[in-house]
Amino acid sequence: MQVKNDIQTALTAEIKIVPKWAWALAAAGFVGMQLLLNVVVAHQPDAPPAWGRVLLGLLTGVIFGCYLLFIGYVSGDARRRGMSSILWVCVAILIPNGLGIVLYFILRKPSRQDSVSAHSATTN
Repeated sequence: MQVKNDIQTALTAEIKIVPKWAWALAAAGFVGMQLLLNVVVAHQPDAPPAWGRVLLGLLTGVIFGCYLLFIGYVSGDARRRGMSSILWVCVAILIPNGLGIVLYFILRKPSRQDSVSAHSATTN
């Protein structure tokens, strides 16, 4: 059962990288999508039915919230790796369709833990 505890510990450590402002922004984005689709769109003459607005609100809110959490992760992880967090957050926001986030994950520097474990694996 040690493997399960190691996985939970690693996941918890990665989640802690996301700054508190990103969590607050993601929550506000989720609530904002609910208000937009269930209050503003509901008054439009060609609005979808109530059940459709609720499902659409949940779906768009979760997607938008996850996008904001990814931006927060990029900010925290870039800072942890000694990279320019402002630059990478701008790249993640300005390159559309989430490609800036994917680009960050492709081009980021290895962390100190990654390089230490790779070095110890090659020496054994």
